[in-house]
Amino acid sequence: MTNFEKPPSPPEYGEEALEADMREWVERQIKQSADQRREWKQETRIVDTQNDAYLRSLNGLQLFRAYQNNFWARLPGHFYYLTSTEGMPEKRVKFQEDLHKAIDALGFDVEELKTYKNPLKEEQLEKIRALYLEMVKMGYSRLDLIG
Repeated sequence: MTNFEKPPSPPEYGEEALEADMREWVERQIKQSADQRREWKQETRIVDTQNDAYLRSLNGLQLFRAYQNNFWARLPGHFYYLTSTEGMPEKRVKFQEDLHKAIDALGFDVEELKTYKNPLKEEQLEKIRALYLEMVKMGYSRLDLIG
């Protein structure tokens, strides 16, 4: 599955599928960087090789931190969360409604989520990953979730 396709049906998407998506994302990032260097006729520098190795070395929550990009900023109380639905596109209203359904389904405290700041702590990333998975199960793609 690429981040442009609709995710599999809910029972099929979980930690293993997310891990596979994140690994595919790493390889796409590395390929895009290499393609861009070729297009610009740039040599591969040591820092490029180190960056590729660093991306490949990420796992678990550290990989999710890079992969989720700014999903956490869409949580209540954060930069991309809109407090008023007036004049908001229907798709965005539904996204925020579904986000609250996922928060409720997981039993998370909205007020606690509002306190999250970068850099996110491990326990915060675990909750964000759980929310991310819940939203994918609702039918959202990675692009829907990171904006």
